[in-house]
Amino acid sequence: MMMTIIPPLLFYQVYHLWEYKLDKKNYNSLFGTCKHKILLTSSKDVLFQVPGQVRENHVRVENYVQSVIANYSAEDFRRIYRLTDQCFKELCRVLSACPEMQVRSPQFGGPERVSFEKTVLIALRYLGHTGNIRLISDIFNVSDSTVITCRDKVISALASIKDKYICWPLDAASQANVSQKFEDKKGFPGVIGAIDGDGAYPIKKWLLTPYRDTGNLNAEQRRFNYVHSSTRTVIERAFGILKGRFKKLQFIEVKKIQSACDVITACCVLQNFCIMFGDTGEDFIDDAQNQELNTCNNQPLNDVDGLSKRDRIARSLITEDFQTTDETICNERGDELATQVTGRLEFARDLHAADANYHQSCGVNFRTNKHVPQAFSPPS
Repeated sequence: MMMTIIPPLLFYQVYHLWEYKLDKKNYNSLFGTCKHKILLTSSKDVLFQVPGQVRENHVRVENYVQSVIANYSAEDFRRIYRLTDQCFKELCRVLSACPEMQVRSPQFGGPERVSFEKTVLIALRYLGHTGNIRLISDIFNVSDSTVITCRDKVISALASIKDKYICWPLDAASQANVSQKFEDKKGFPGVIGAIDGDGAYPIKKWLLTPYRDTGNLNAEQRRFNYVHSSTRTVIERAFGILKGRFKKLQFIEVKKIQSACDVITACCVLQNFCIMFGDTGEDFIDDAQNQELNTCNNQPLNDVDGLSKRDRIARSLITEDFQTTDETICNERGDELATQVTGRLEFARDLHAADANYHQSCGVNFRTNKHVPQAFSPPS
């Protein structure tokens, strides 16, 4: 038979509704002709039986938090709950101030409330793995609905503090610091952020996309695309770490779009929270799940100023590229021609396309000793 637990409070209401004193002696006289039968099994639970159905039996872990998690090593705790023990304790402290996390006292005769730490652990288990709700409820010895309640409480609390942990660098010093770190990678100037999926975005003065490669890109454009891609890899790696640490992001099972957005926001808050404690999560990176799927075949409406800015940066990138190479050769040669070339390189910055191509050709000839002026040719 299918047995469904009826809370004592509900049974108490049924008792008064019938205005009859229920005990085991008059049980049959009261409910014997009913379609569904109620069994008294203890002072805490009443089982509701549906004839012809069998209740599923689940093996659940008793005192999982106290007996199992308490004995985890630091490595095991981080592997299962996706953050360090120190970070977990601080997270509990921060979340304890959130109204969404307030724990109500148990009602008279009702089930014992889930502790604060257990609530957070249940949510972390949900976000960190791809297992379903039933698996988590069995592990923590709670009902499926309790898992959902704990998950929603923690996710709502994390969403309420998102502005503190997900923010844009606002002051000039912070922006300059971020920009310099980007430029140190491959020389791309003026970058303070990156997004994934270039084909889906139009080019703007504040958003530069790569040149569309139809097979006829020149060296300047190819160089721009290479530097652009090399600089942008940070966002792809960030997504790889995020989805590797919180595997629920690989397949979010919710009914509402807003719920999916809340799950993503909660994971981003947790990731930045961990970074603040020095745990970047590099070992969680999941390259296999970080394939670029958001391709777009539409032709976006590009901004004229954005196109001009991209061309200007492309010229500067290839100019700086051959400048760096030629300066190295000049230092190695140390002759009079090298001295003259070094002087000319000082004026070869941010050139127009024709001038950039001319100087690039001169640079190639200089590096390969082709068409070098006779006065500077090596002796035959």
